[in-house]
Amino acid sequence: MIPFARTGGLLLLAITAACVRSPGVGPYDPPFAPGMLTGFSCPHGEDPAGDARRHIEERRPHLVGFGLVRGRACVALDVGLPFESFGCVLTGDGQRYADAYNSVVLEALRAGRLEEFRVKAREISPEQVRALFAEGGGIRLGPGSPPLLAPGGRFEVAFQPWPSEDDSPKVWIVDRRTRQRREPIEFGNLPAVVAFDPEGQALVRHEDHEFTSWDLATGLPFDEFYDGFMPK
Repeated sequence: MIPFARTGGLLLLAITAACVRSPGVGPYDPPFAPGMLTGFSCPHGEDPAGDARRHIEERRPHLVGFGLVRGRACVALDVGLPFESFGCVLTGDGQRYADAYNSVVLEALRAGRLEEFRVKAREISPEQVRALFAEGGGIRLGPGSPPLLAPGGRFEVAFQPWPSEDDSPKVWIVDRRTRQRREPIEFGNLPAVVAFDPEGQALVRHEDHEFTSWDLATGLPFDEFYDGFMPK
């Protein structure tokens, strides 16, 4: 059975992007973005086991399946890997492909070969997330804000000065232990209000009614929910 991620009460399956790894940038390069399989992500052929082994070797391990995609969160925390959706129409051949593909990935995961790709942050309940921002809590960010050091001192979040009126600033996660700088995360515009979880494993952004959490070890967005209403 393929696990699913939660966002706004909906099941998530997420696309993974094809990549050639650059030196010094974390496990995933570029970071994964949510969506359906469009032909521009990891290519899949007629050999699910071979495809899975190839994607692992190319440093983009993920699981596959069927279903809707919504929001940026793309990780099931019980597995810790992102998803790629083949669409909303489940077919017998597609399910057999997904089962065979995922079997190879999960075997590699159980063998400990994919540990660096797994999300390390633990799940944060909506109540715990709200508490991070209660009574005006959180860190206010603006263009050119200085880097933020997460609790524990391992991860630093750095912000590029505002490049222009039309562009969003880049946001990097720096692993001070390995000296790796992740590819920029899809953070959005500034100003913004953010907080870290107490363990220093997650960065959370609060914007209007939306809360988005990123795993600092991988740069993957792993949870997203909306407080009070669902956006159109």
